[in-house]
Amino acid sequence: MRQLLLYLFIFNMGYIYAQEQIRIIKPIAKTEADSVKRNFKVCEPISEPYKKAIYTTLLYFPELEESKLKFKEKRLKTTMNAQPNVWSLIFKNRRKRTYVVRINNGERDSTIHTANISFNAQVGVFGHEFCHFVDYSERSFFGVLGRLFAYTSKKKKAAFEKEMDTNTIERGLGWQLYDWSDYTLNHSNANYKYKRLKEEIYLKPEDIKIILEKNSY
Repeated sequence: MRQLLLYLFIFNMGYIYAQEQIRIIKPIAKTEADSVKRNFKVCEPISEPYKKAIYTTLLYFPELEESKLKFKEKRLKTTMNAQPNVWSLIFKNRRKRTYVVRINNGERDSTIHTANISFNAQVGVFGHEFCHFVDYSERSFFGVLGRLFAYTSKKKKAAFEKEMDTNTIERGLGWQLYDWSDYTLNHSNANYKYKRLKEEIYLKPEDIKIILEKNSY
């Protein structure tokens, strides 16, 4: 009963947040972080620069409570990527799959080191990745393969990623996604090739702002 009440609390928090776009989100309080730890299957340890952002963002994703979430740091050619664990994709119930977020820890100009961006922007980019997980959790094994196959086509990849950006906005994390996109394209030291790719594949800051203003968020 206690676990059910906690789940309902988190679900309602996610529902409330989804109705209101908050311009600047504050880091999660310790009591809420403890609730997230108890009710979400987040594998520790998580690097300190990302812990509060991850727990804060999860409040918007009650559907992921039964999923196992792993966070790893490694040198990547992009800022972050997220994928389902293949074994769990085949043998686990959709809502109990394992997902892995890999975070770039390389300090180089070609990409962005997530630890260097604002908390608000961190929530935005984690929100985008968690939207991928929700999408996967609603699909069969072959449905997920179809989604992953979309990455072989630049046009399909762009459509998929922009759909996830839109879902992130609808979750109530539009301004956080805006801060992430604005920093990436207008303020970061990432090189031209990286920024160009982001412009082509994802919603640009002005696109996000138009959606936010159009829907009176």
